[in-house]
Amino acid sequence: MNMKKMVKSTWWILVICVCITMGVFGAIRLYNQAQELRVSTEPIEEEIANSERYGQISLKLLNIKPNKQIKVLVNGYVVGRMDNMQKQFSVKDASLIEIDGSSMETPFFVSVVGQSDNIKNEYIGQTVRVDRTIAPVANIQLR
Repeated sequence: MNMKKMVKSTWWILVICVCITMGVFGAIRLYNQAQELRVSTEPIEEEIANSERYGQISLKLLNIKPNKQIKVLVNGYVVGRMDNMQKQFSVKDASLIEIDGSSMETPFFVSVVGQSDNIKNEYIGQTVRVDRTIAPVANIQLR
């Protein structure tokens, strides 16, 4: 009888240890994702802050709910996530704007709904389909 109780209590201790370990690994993963976003945006933010010439572009999700897995890239750097239906981003001259939907299961559309007056080409109304890939949205040229 004592042996049964000891095995049962050992089993519960093992289950608790596994749960704690999974919780710790989950917390570490969330922390690393937050660090990735913070670290990866620093170079482009620094460039924009030091640049006298920059513009603004607004993007809107069309057929999908906001999702933090949808990333907006400027020159290959993550500058934000589409965690709202519509978001505005700062861009500098010769910036390539892309949407990273590689972690999304279903295709979706993103549309340019606004841009500053100092952007040469007209992108408002341009819509791109993103299907588990990185899709280019605009190649910014400032006036």
